[in-house]
Amino acid sequence: MTPSARSRSKPKRVREGRQEPRWLSLETVLALHAEQVDRFGGSHGVLHPGAVEAVLVDREDVDLAEVGAAYLVGLAGAHGFVDGNKRIGTAAMLVFLAINRRPLHVPPAELYALVMSAATQRVTEGQVATWIRERWPQ
Repeated sequence: MTPSARSRSKPKRVREGRQEPRWLSLETVLALHAEQVDRFGGSHGVLHPGAVEAVLVDREDVDLAEVGAAYLVGLAGAHGFVDGNKRIGTAAMLVFLAINRRPLHVPPAELYALVMSAATQRVTEGQVATWIRERWPQ
C-alpha cells in the first residue's frame, strides 16, 4: 500500500482520549528490513509483496499493543521477505511502539522467546498484545 493509498482510506476510529498513531509505511518497513539484512546478514528482497502489505493495513479501533503484536506476528509468520522475517517483525513492533511513545524494554532472552513463539505460531496476536501490555510501565 502506498502512502497516497493510505491517506485516501477512510478515517480511523481511535479509542477515546487517544491520538491517531504514527503508522509504519511500506517504505519504512522496507528500509528497516534492508538495514537489518545489511547489519546482520541474509538476503535482500521481498518474496511476497501482498503478505508484507497486508500486515500494514490500518486498523479501525486502535490499540497500540494490538498493532505492535500484528506487526510481529504478521511479518514474522507471513514470510513476505526472502530472509530476515523474524528480524523485521521484531523491528517493526519495537519501532512502532517507540514512535508512538510506548517503548518496550525487555531482556533480550525474553524478547527472543516471544519472537520464536510468534514465528512458529505458538502464540496468537492477542497473546502477544497481552505480553506487551504486561511489560509496559504502569
